[in-house]
Amino acid sequence: MSHRPQRINAEMARALSEIVANLKDTRIDGMVSVLSCEVTKDLKFCKALVSVFGADDPNATLAALNGSKGFVRREVATRFKHLRTVPEVTFVLDLSIEHGERIGKILEEIKNNEE
Repeated sequence: MSHRPQRINAEMARALSEIVANLKDTRIDGMVSVLSCEVTKDLKFCKALVSVFGADDPNATLAALNGSKGFVRREVATRFKHLRTVPEVTFVLDLSIEHGERIGKILEEIKNNEE
């Protein structure tokens, strides 16, 4: 059994983290973290789950990231010369961290109300 898809996903997440950190777009507000990537088996598409901290409007930051797809794809191509095709990257906002924080606050409120 091949571990190639998992390796490509991990390498893609690492590369996208570096690329996004170096983007000089004024529309990107706050800190953007690439949490994970899912590359299709044919390597044509990549869905990157990102989390945005400290932004006034995370959706505007997400739109700016998706607006820079061409630049990001060129940067990925320079880093992954061994891939025959370079995947088209789509950034998707991951709200799991915010969801976890909200659940934590609710549990803390329940605990405080019981005391």
